[in-house]
Amino acid sequence: APVDEFPKRFFVVWWRLVVGLIRYRPTRVEIHNIPVGLPLFLLCRAVYFFHGPAGMEAQLEGRSRTTVAVRAALEVAAIALSRRVCVVSRAFQQLLMDIHPRIARSRRPLVCYPRLLVPAVPGSSDLPFVPDAPGLTLVCVRRLVKRTGVTELVAAFCEAAERGSLSADTTLHIVGQGPE
Repeated sequence: APVDEFPKRFFVVWWRLVVGLIRYRPTRVEIHNIPVGLPLFLLCRAVYFFHGPAGMEAQLEGRSRTTVAVRAALEVAAIALSRRVCVVSRAFQQLLMDIHPRIARSRRPLVCYPRLLVPAVPGSSDLPFVPDAPGLTLVCVRRLVKRTGVTELVAAFCEAAERGSLSADTTLHIVGQGPE
């Protein structure tokens, strides 16, 4: 079911997840969306992939105070119940440690996809990103809503292309749905 339909069909989604877990017996379960993956946290030691503070995201989306508090509490539970916590960058690793210091220290967040990162500091060579590589293809898969920063990504890409920081045949593909 599409993400927008989850609140109306959450029992169907949860049932399918549980049946899939029983049928396929995966060796690793990675949860990126707490409400969707909630029953899996209760059934197995899943890996939680932290994408950003859930309570803050709810607040930016204009949700009620109750929803903000519930999502923040679910995030704490997800971190506590997970086998491992993964993040996509050192910046998110630090953000998680700042927001949930005690619980995050015990989970030791792991940067899982370092080859997808762009150095946060220009000129940094600690990541394998080469901006002037010929034929470079960049892909962003996100919900297209304001808080995910896709508009800022497109602006930064255009600025880098105009500046000549990217080779002429570099492409950026945006994949997702939403108002943006």
